[in-house]
Amino acid sequence: MDLNFWPGAIGMVFLTRLMATLESDLGHSAWFVGVLVVMVYLMFATRLYFLPPHKWYIVRLIGWSR
Repeated sequence: MDLNFWPGAIGMVFLTRLMATLESDLGHSAWFVGVLVVMVYLMFATRLYFLPPHKWYIVRLIGWSR
């Protein structure tokens, strides 16, 4: 597996890491913080389901040229 990620995936990983850092830095949590985190993950999943990476970007990663 290569590490060529499309820009949207990099942004999602960055935001996920930022959320995890902010949540765990407090030392305590509440149920609504967990619900908010799950909602953000659901937004990411919905975005990836309805708007997958562009075909031109995948073709560029693979190296096909037509």
